[in-house]
Amino acid sequence: MFMDFSYNGRLKLKNKYKRIPGIYLWVNKNNNRFYIGKSVNLFIRISKYFSTYYIKKKNKMPICGAINKYDIDSFNLYILETLDFSYSSILDKRKFLSQNKKKQKKKTKKKKKKKNF
Repeated sequence: MFMDFSYNGRLKLKNKYKRIPGIYLWVNKNNNRFYIGKSVNLFIRISKYFSTYYIKKKNKMPICGAINKYDIDSFNLYILETLDFSYSSILDKRKFLSQNKKKQKKKTKKKKKKKNF
């Protein structure tokens, strides 16, 4: 659980979760409401919630509205799960799947052309 949202606390978050995919949970200390999310880069996603500009811009998102209303210090942050593979392996898998998708499209086009004759 993270409760230290000072500069040093955020630095610890960065060092531990930069480029790490996973699932996180915010719990409001005032009313026990919770907000759950996921990201391929936990630090980048979580750090957005510390930006006043982002919170105001995304105010319709339930978590942003709550942070705007209660302030970030009214929340506890839990990292529920992290995935074992690295950020670069996710990108490699995405690239692999994208390439296979393109190959499948080419095969489908070739089959359609053959049927037309």
